Amino acid sequence: MKSAILLLLVFVALAGADTPPVFVRMWGAFGLGEGQFIHPGGVEVDSEGFVFVADHGNQRIQKFAGDGTFVLAWGDSGTADGQFRWPDDVAVYVDTVYIVDYAASRVQKFTSDGTYLGKWGSKGSGDGQFDNPSGIAVDRDGFVYVTDTRDRVQKFRGDSTFVATWGHFGTGDGEFWEPKGLSIDAIGTVYVADWGNHRIQILSSSGTFLGKFGTQGTGDGELWGPQDVAVDTATGAVYV
Repeated sequence: MKSAILLLLVFVALAGADTPPVFVRMWGAFGLGEGQFIHPGGVEVDSEGFVFVADHGNQRIQKFAGDGTFVLAWGDSGTADGQFRWPDDVAVYVDTVYIVDYAASRVQKFTSDGTYLGKWGSKGSGDGQFDNPSGIAVDRDGFVYVTDTRDRVQKFRGDSTFVATWGHFGTGDGEFWEPKGLSIDAIGTVYVADWGNHRIQILSSSGTFLGKFGTQGTGDGELWGPQDVAVDTATGAVYV
């Protein structure tokens, strides 16, 4: 089905977990124009309230004000610097925007106005290489975390220096089955959407397994192929 509805912004009252979310606004429609989307992927909000969307099918990044007003877009289809082959997720740290370029197996980084800054990665299974990366997040210290279909998480400095990797295929604690999006809380704890295992895994910033939740199903607290996860750094609430 075409991705006709793109963004839903909700306000969740802090009275408690049983308080229902309140719908605020939405924007987007299927198409090629400004503010339109084809199968959008990751969404990120910067410290000034601007919203960045990985417009997967249109091979571009779109930026909006918090009320949905279109600000700018950059990128087109290709493998040159600043082009994309299915951008899947976006992360923002201060004024730097990091994009996982899924089919090109690389990370590209830009300023918040779309100016190209650099890239790293190539197709492969080695340290600093990627196999269809699909999730990216940046912690408070500027470390960049990337998931890919090699069933692992890799950690880098913001300048692309490789730091560590953890995870492999499996169903045990700390193992993954095609991990997708990830998020990091205020103290550096990493939450990973473990797509094939229908769960969220919780790890330290060095990859130590801390916990997990979710089993396959459609009931409350159950998950079915979770694509992404987000943590409210103010309250600690986790959204999947």
